[in-house]
Amino acid sequence: MTKLSILAVASVSLLPANYADGQTIDGNTLYSACMASEDLIQQGFCIGWMIGQIEGESSGAFIVLSQAGDDNTAAEVNPVINLFLGRCIPESATNQQLKDVVVRYLENHPETRHQPARLLANLALGEAFPCPIE
Repeated sequence: MTKLSILAVASVSLLPANYADGQTIDGNTLYSACMASEDLIQQGFCIGWMIGQIEGESSGAFIVLSQAGDDNTAAEVNPVINLFLGRCIPESATNQQLKDVVVRYLENHPETRHQPARLLANLALGEAFPCPIE
């Protein structure tokens, strides 16, 4: 096992139980983790949650859309997935940039942080990366 793999496994085992249940993460929990700049475990949770949320939703949408349609390639389905999810994140966007967008949204909307983090992340990304109207 590499040092990075060992660190990743150790980090996950140290997380509080509520971090293991992605369905109960609210904006306050996510914001606190993302703002813990000196705590590498919290920072790892923050960026890992962001990547998992974005990739998980895209994967789920791909499964739904591919079941409903023809045998299209991912390249053909990706634009439809973006429209389906209501956001068009550029291919060149970095994980750090996506994290910054969500954290900025949470900073600017503290009155909504009690809501599920997945909802708030979707609102943030849709606001920052709207799909062009054709």
